[in-house]
Amino acid sequence: MKVCIVPRVSGVGGMVSFRDRLVAVFERQGVSVTQELDDLPYQAVLVIGGTRQLRGLWEARRRGIPIVQRLDGMNWLHRLPKSAYHPSTRFRQDQPASTSASSVRHSGQRTSTGFQQAQLASSGGRLRFSMRHILRAELANFNLALIRRYLATTIVYQSQFARQWWERVYGAIYQPQRVIYNGVNLSLFSPYGEHQRPSDRLRILMVEGSLGGGYEWGLQVAVGLVEELRALQTAWIKRYPQGVELMVVGQVAEHIRQAWEQTDTEFIRWRGRVAPAEIPFLDRSAHILYSADVHPACPNAVIEALACGLPVLAFATGALPELVTAECGRVVSYGGDAWRLEQPDIPALARAGVEIALQQEKMRPAARARAEAYFDVEAMAKAYAEVLEIPLTPSTGFRQSQPASSGQRPSPSPRGRGERLIWVSGIGKLSRWTPLALKRLVYRLPWLAAWLRQRVNRSAGQGPQWVEITAGGLRGLSLYLDLSQEKDYWLGTYEPDLQTAIQELVHPGQVAYDVGANVGYVTLLLARRVGPSGKVVAFEPFPENVGRLKQNLSANANLAPMEVVAAAVVDTTGTVTFLVGPSDDTGHVAEPSEGAMRPGKTLTVEGIALDGLVFEQGYPQPQVIKLDIEGGEVTALRGMRRLLTEVRPLLLLETHSQACAEGVWEILTQVGYRVCWMKKGYPSLDKSKPLPRRAYLVAFPATNEGKE
Repeated sequence: MKVCIVPRVSGVGGMVSFRDRLVAVFERQGVSVTQELDDLPYQAVLVIGGTRQLRGLWEARRRGIPIVQRLDGMNWLHRLPKSAYHPSTRFRQDQPASTSASSVRHSGQRTSTGFQQAQLASSGGRLRFSMRHILRAELANFNLALIRRYLATTIVYQSQFARQWWERVYGAIYQPQRVIYNGVNLSLFSPYGEHQRPSDRLRILMVEGSLGGGYEWGLQVAVGLVEELRALQTAWIKRYPQGVELMVVGQVAEHIRQAWEQTDTEFIRWRGRVAPAEIPFLDRSAHILYSADVHPACPNAVIEALACGLPVLAFATGALPELVTAECGRVVSYGGDAWRLEQPDIPALARAGVEIALQQEKMRPAARARAEAYFDVEAMAKAYAEVLEIPLTPSTGFRQSQPASSGQRPSPSPRGRGERLIWVSGIGKLSRWTPLALKRLVYRLPWLAAWLRQRVNRSAGQGPQWVEITAGGLRGLSLYLDLSQEKDYWLGTYEPDLQTAIQELVHPGQVAYDVGANVGYVTLLLARRVGPSGKVVAFEPFPENVGRLKQNLSANANLAPMEVVAAAVVDTTGTVTFLVGPSDDTGHVAEPSEGAMRPGKTLTVEGIALDGLVFEQGYPQPQVIKLDIEGGEVTALRGMRRLLTEVRPLLLLETHSQACAEGVWEILTQVGYRVCWMKKGYPSLDKSKPLPRRAYLVAFPATNEGKE
């Protein structure tokens, strides 16, 4: 198995680090790599950004070879009007004159075409770009956009921010798309190792490749940050009596360094450019990483710091809000128009820095946990292997979408696969413009529904793949789905009444629990509704589901803070036995007598009661709980009686038997809830009438009455 990666790059930096890390995992797992498009045969092409070898890409596509383009950002500084640059970005009258108002070292400028930073000249605090630079920047953007729209068969974005940026500037496309964050070697970048972190002073680390030629504005912000921290020293001086220091890692022009050394900046420690192997030691030796990038796609310095347990401080631009949560750092509002590079709110940045400085014991393990969940290089390599349609050896521990077996139909050729994906894409386009009522009509015509299922199954093949949701509450998001079984997720027809209830009854800023999250469809519906100011906690006990759940949440992490609890929600905390359903990824907790009465496949999982989780472990109190656990709803409700009486969240439930519905009704009415049908107007449940085998219900606390 062989993959071609273009373009050929050398030196240091983001794209080189990415390539080296990916190649290391691929080669360790039996995949060879070439960097020459003429070096046939190979099974797939990965384009890191752009390349001038357009003819070679076209020939590869004609042969039916998958072409995956990895995109971060694009060149944009040269597009700003001159009025966007102000000399007010110089925060101190006595600091050296800057040749730029921007520290942006955008990867689109570095990685797209090989030409690098703009030639900047100081003129009253404004930037001047030569016509040569402007033309080269636009040609680089055109090259990236051309490959994205016409040559690539799949697009990988480094973050949701990058995807939204490209769609905003160059429009949406209909090729398969996926967000894959950068990854690091968690054994190398680790909090466990040698360090020299001072105990008597606060050390802020700044890691940048280059801080010269106009990009020293980030250094000016960092100095302003230190000065603001000094003004707030009463808040932190007892813990760090020797003050604060700034450690600068990266290449700094000598005249810039000398100019700073002539000012009152004895707190700066210049480390210069260091070998990549030294970065983990430096990350472990600091208290805070300050990320100076503006609108970064997925900065390696940030995920490396998180992997080493180093909290991150930054402005909330680019992908930084996706990468850094409140548990492992702070991203603060820029305070102005970051796209126009207006002066940022450094006092707010300093106040956030104080919070990090005083919460080291809590944030450092959270930073490591964040990296383990989302930025493992092995998981990154697996994701790229999936979009490249190449297998990794079983030693990776990853389940292959199509495991080899003697009775399995041979895998389709790349060309055939591409043709079938085009057919599936056509169905997706049609679904975008089809009203829900018409989709429901299709389901009522068995012959048409069966024919469409057969065509989609044959076209999509077996196993999960990344697809874009065509309609419904998650339209436009990417999920890792098995279209042979999860077409309703893809087409947006899953539980339309539940989707409507979430839209009408869940509000921004709320905390929502998704009990029985499966692969995350409803979790993301809740996340999109509560927004960045809210939070969603997803509960799922099946290991097979947990893996895809984490992937789907990671790919859409910008919607809201989300957390996965890999456990079953029951009435008491402890190990429980699950009776596995026919699909091996569904089931319910076995009642004490049920395990003996119903022989079959069982699974031992961790069980938790929501009362204990909230009132003993300190999880946030939920305002909304969605409950769909295949008949285990009554058991779960028994474990949240205190929540129901004291917190009184809204409940969205699905019951799976008449006995279950009756048990739910009895528990909830006893604690003052009004149980309603999940349909238009939310009519109250009439207990005198027989309940259906499956019921969709909404439970309103007495003070709510469904009128919010």
